Amino acid sequence: MPRLLVDGILKPGAAILFLLGFGLPLVYFGFQSVEILGERTSPAAVRITLTRTQLFGLVSARRTAEDVDAVTETSVDLPRPVGPRGFLQVTNVALHAGGSETLVFLGSTNASEDLKRRVARELAAFVEDTHAGAYRGTFAMRSPFGWLGLPFLVLGLYGLIRWPWLFAAARKGQHGARGRRRTKGRLR
Repeated sequence: MPRLLVDGILKPGAAILFLLGFGLPLVYFGFQSVEILGERTSPAAVRITLTRTQLFGLVSARRTAEDVDAVTETSVDLPRPVGPRGFLQVTNVALHAGGSETLVFLGSTNASEDLKRRVARELAAFVEDTHAGAYRGTFAMRSPFGWLGLPFLVLGLYGLIRWPWLFAAARKGQHGARGRRRTKGRLR
């Protein structure tokens, strides 16, 4: 029984947990799409609705920012444990409305800088142009971190699907070893 527990449950479970635990967050934050719908509710008021999707459309969230008055590209300095500089600068796009801030992309990264600049430029132009009635844009961010996590996620999911067969093989190996002896290549 202990061998069945170790070979059939603990070893595959630990490997699957590692693969999914490493790959899932990287794919979740690394592959995201944002659909942005903007509408002018009055000459001075803009409502922007963000629909973010992660994990290839399996997870979706919607946020609405009312009375958006500015759009900026924000940056945050994160401490780095190693390297010549003490901080790593990461960026995002922020919608400012009445003192509150709504981030366009989930999680800040230093990947896809050109995409973030383009989104900030287009949204700022829409907010500032009082004659523009509506804005619609869909942007897909494909970060190198997502590509790094993808093989781990695929292997983890494969292991999760395959786990019952691994357990059955470990169980068969435990029961098949009893009652049989090999002697010079022949079973007795």
